Amino acid sequence: RFKSAKNKIPFTYMLTPPGLEEKARLTVNFLRRKMAEYEEIQRQIAELSQEVQEDRQNGFSQTETRRSRKESEYTDVSFRPKGEIL
Repeated sequence: RFKSAKNKIPFTYMLTPPGLEEKARLTVNFLRRKMAEYEEIQRQIAELSQEVQEDRQNGFSQTETRRSRKESEYTDVSFRPKGEIL
């Protein structure tokens, strides 16, 4: 729309000094929030990678995890014939 518009003034806006400060503050807060999310995801990836490495060292196969062996804490999610009740 902008490219083909003959009148481009409706697409512009003016920032006042306080408006520019507010926009900068919002941007900084957004970036801080996203960096915190990124760091949390990196932490989770490291934790899961460590868990996988430990599982492999402890003899777990790639498809079997430590969690699947703890029947008292986790539900058995193996496939059963249709209609079979646990």
